[in-house]
Amino acid sequence: MIRLSFFIILLFVWISPISSVSYRWFKQVAERTNTSLVVDAYYAKCLVDAPDYLNSCGTVTYGVGLTPRSAKDFARFYAVATGEPHCNGYIGQCLIRQYCSK
Repeated sequence: MIRLSFFIILLFVWISPISSVSYRWFKQVAERTNTSLVVDAYYAKCLVDAPDYLNSCGTVTYGVGLTPRSAKDFARFYAVATGEPHCNGYIGQCLIRQYCSK
């Protein structure tokens, strides 16, 4: 029973669309942040959960860094640079992935 449940979890993680992202996803984040793709760098795409009355904050923010934390910090900076100074406080869920060339 334990092996079966482990196999099911492993299969779900293997086919999950969240666990793997395409080259196009990395390219989009790199273009939005005005950077180039760097092997072993982390790329982040975060949702901005700002209240409705804050129209200047975008709905998505992007970040790049050498660690997952620095990629999220860059996404906070990106939110401030493209919106208002308080937009970085509304960064919600982030999808952070490491770019590895094939």
